Parts: sequence; C-alpha cells; structure tokens
Amino acid sequence: RGAITNSMLSKLTKAAPMYEVGLMMQVQWHAGLRISELLSLKCDCTSENHLLLQTDKRAKRSNTFGGAHWKPVSLTARKIIALAKKWALKKGNRSGQDLLFTMTPAKYREEFKKAVVKAELSGLDEGSLEIVPHGLRHGFVNATCLANIPEDVRAHLQMAAKTVKRYGHSNEERLAD
Repeated sequence: RGAITNSMLSKLTKAAPMYEVGLMMQVQWHAGLRISELLSLKCDCTSENHLLLQTDKRAKRSNTFGGAHWKPVSLTARKIIALAKKWALKKGNRSGQDLLFTMTPAKYREEFKKAVVKAELSGLDEGSLEIVPHGLRHGFVNATCLANIPEDVRAHLQMAAKTVKRYGHSNEERLAD
C-alpha cells in the first residue's frame, strides 16, 4: 500500500465525489488518523491544540493510548476540522455530541476509490502500490518525518516507535520491498 503524499491529497480532494469525502480525506491526512478514529470524531472534538479521539477496539489492543484520549494535532488539522464542523452544523441540526462525519467505513472506502479513479492515481511510480484511505495515515507519517524525531517527541505525539517504523517508509522504499 502506498503513502499518500500532499500533492496526491490535493488531487484526491479535488476529485472527491462529495464535499464531505474531501473534508474527511484532509482531516485523516493532516491528523494521521485511522478510518475508525476519523469516523468516531464528534463535532466538539477539538480543544486549543488537541483532538479528542474516541475508543476503538484496535487502539485498545495495540497500544497504551486506548480509550478516549487527547492527541496533539497541527494548526492545519484544527482548521480543517473547524471547517468540517461548520459544514456538519449547516448540514443538519447537530449538537457538539453528534458525529462530525456520518458516512460508514464501507461508503467512505467506496467514495475514496471513485476519487482515486477520477484523479487518475491508479498506481505509484510505475509500481503496484495500492492507494487506499489508510495511505493517508502513512502519508502523514512521511510528511512529518516522524521516523527521524526523538523518542520523547514521538511519545508526545502518541505514536509508538514500532508504528513509526512501519509507517515511515517512502513509496520508493515500499516499491523496492
């Protein structure tokens, strides 16, 4: 699977069949989220510098950050989430406790595939790396160079060294494997 770069994200966002899908892709990339984390975000999920992530079964099993917890996120991610919140509140009569996005994981993957086809991103570098929504998380890791940051900073970002090692490969390295 390929890591989605910032330029690929731009093409995918423009090709998104629905505005909500474009917002979802941007939030997922800029915050480095899994699909389950993205789809569990509530309208009131942000504080000044953090994002409240809800429990998901995978997080409970795989690391010590399971349960609802605050994750540091960038200013860009917070701005996109604020835009998504405005959109969500306009779309319906929602309160802060309502989900930010109402799409199912299957529907999100389906709409994501449509954007990949429309953006003409069928493979990477003449290779065969699959472009899937989880590639947004891989792209976030690559873009923020987490593979080269100190352990204490990585711990603050709530990403284990094992996760950084797994996600911190460029598409060129992935194709070489």
